[in-house]
Amino acid sequence: MRPVGGRQRRQSAEAAMRGGGRAQGAELRPVAEAAERGGGRTQRRQGAEVAGRVPVPGSAMRSAEGEYHRGMRLFTGDRCGRDYDAAARSFRLAAGRGHAQAQFTLAQCYMKGGMGVPQNHIEAAHLLRLAADQGFADAQCLLGFLCEHGKGTKRDLGEAVRLYRAAAAQRDVRALARLGVCLEKGRGVAQSEAEAAASYAAASELSGADTFFAAGVRYLVAAGKQTAPESFTLQLAVSELALAARLGHAGAVEKLASISSRREVVSACCLGCGATRELRLCSRCRVAAFCDGDCVRRMWPAHKPCCKQWQADAAATEE
Repeated sequence: MRPVGGRQRRQSAEAAMRGGGRAQGAELRPVAEAAERGGGRTQRRQGAEVAGRVPVPGSAMRSAEGEYHRGMRLFTGDRCGRDYDAAARSFRLAAGRGHAQAQFTLAQCYMKGGMGVPQNHIEAAHLLRLAADQGFADAQCLLGFLCEHGKGTKRDLGEAVRLYRAAAAQRDVRALARLGVCLEKGRGVAQSEAEAAASYAAASELSGADTFFAAGVRYLVAAGKQTAPESFTLQLAVSELALAARLGHAGAVEKLASISSRREVVSACCLGCGATRELRLCSRCRVAAFCDGDCVRRMWPAHKPCCKQWQADAAATEE
């Protein structure tokens, strides 16, 4: 056997070291990568816990986003046939995975009914709560409205104000205006005309009057299409138009005047602000209901013609 020279010994040792290094690297790399992935998951989980949310895997949230957009395409008929039932299924899948916009949209479907789901204000309030807890301003404002009027959930004026404030902090125009009404009337919060004026001014800066007027008209149209107009839809119309009128929209005042002749509307909610609780009948006609003297005075020009007609009708009936 030929003796192994120093050069060969060095080459053999280097080869062994390279092989051993590769072997050790191959064994350790998956462990290190797994530990790194696990650490990343732990950090994300801890971050979610600090934020007060149940962690949702990234792939699931991406899937929820896709389901939501698919639902919107089916709902609007964009690039496909309109299908409310299929849209509601997509919204429900996305909502179940924590998608706040899907939860809010599905809640709106439940409030209106006939859009892939039956009307159910309790389910709507539940979905809005899920979205509101994630800080979704639209959901906070609408849930505040339901709490203020006791629709689908117990009436809680304090909770309504809290939700309005949370949404108003995100510059939600509707929340700013509704918070202004609560501050002006002292509903669920200490009365403050100065704070109410500031809240109204902030809403006006965001073109709130036009926003509320357009929404009020949409609700009126929706109520007109219903075979048996649901009172809550009309109440929403009155509430939106009243907010527009408070911010100086002339068209809103005219719309409210046209509504003021409908007994089923003016007897169920205040024309001045849309309130449905703690109402007092007009002392003259005993038909229209208002929440306080301020709303009576502001809406008197719109209410006056109907008020006189109802008084004459009542007198004729007595004769």
